[in-house]
Amino acid sequence: MNREYTPDLVTSLKPHQVFVFGSNIDGFHGGGAAGYALRGDGGHVNWRDDEWFIKIVQQGRKAPIESRRGRWAVYGVGRGYQIGVEGNSYAIVTTQRPGYKGFVSLEYIQSEFEEFFRFASQRPDLEFFVTKMGLSRNFGGLSWFTIEEMQSIFKEFNEKNLIPQNVILPKEFDPR
Repeated sequence: MNREYTPDLVTSLKPHQVFVFGSNIDGFHGGGAAGYALRGDGGHVNWRDDEWFIKIVQQGRKAPIESRRGRWAVYGVGRGYQIGVEGNSYAIVTTQRPGYKGFVSLEYIQSEFEEFFRFASQRPDLEFFVTKMGLSRNFGGLSWFTIEEMQSIFKEFNEKNLIPQNVILPKEFDPR
C-alpha cells in the first residue's frame, strides 16, 4: 500500500487543504514553515531582511488586522486554525517565543496535537499537511527536538488510532 506524505516543500494549497506548521506562542511567524505560511518564503529564514515584515514589526501589534494576514497564516496568532489571503493553515506551538533558547516540552506539543487531531476529525472536508515541525537545527528545523522525539508523539497517537485519515504526516514522522 502506498502511503501519502507531506511534501518536503508545500508551495501551493487547494481550497480544501491546510498547511500545519510549528509556531511560537506569540504567533511571530518569522522563519521556516511559519515564515512561509505568513510571507510565502520558506527558504528565507532571516525575516530581518524582509521589508514588508519589518514594517509590520515596527508597527507593533497595533497594525491593522488586514496587514497581519499572510499567505496562509495570520500574524500574531500562535495556535489553531487560521485563514490567510491565499489559503488555510493551522499553527501548533512548538517553542515559547521567537529568539528564545527555551522550548515547550514534548508533553505540551503532544497536547497541541491532541487538540489538532480533534479539530481535524471534526473537519473531514479538509486535508491537513503536517510539516516537519519541532525539530532542532541539526535536523533542519528551528526548534529543539530530534526526529525520534517528535516521531514518538505520533507513535503514541497511532497506537491509540487517534490520527484522523485526513491528516498527512511527513515521512520522517510516520509512526507505522
